[in-house]
Amino acid sequence: MDIATRCGKRDLVGSTTKTVEAEPVLKSCRQPMRIFSDQARGLSAEFTIREDGTVTAVVIKGAATEDLAGSLRRFLESCRFEPVMVDGRARQLQATIDVSDFMR
Repeated sequence: MDIATRCGKRDLVGSTTKTVEAEPVLKSCRQPMRIFSDQARGLSAEFTIREDGTVTAVVIKGAATEDLAGSLRRFLESCRFEPVMVDGRARQLQATIDVSDFMR
């Protein structure tokens, strides 16, 4: 940002983004996860944890069938996580988790 300010091309530089590394903490899920551990191998889920800990924008990768992906999507959307706090405020978090991590 300092270089852009000094060079006079500040409008070409996007806004600054603070990157924070955080580990999501699962509180609870309303629905049971209805898959076997051998089905979970190789599956990952990308989703957003909102400021209130609810889950949205779930994308399942590596699922053999759409039924399996849909089941996992519904499961994750029923989950709540601890809100991610940054500088004293709850923030959204983009998360990627191996589905097998839920089976532990």
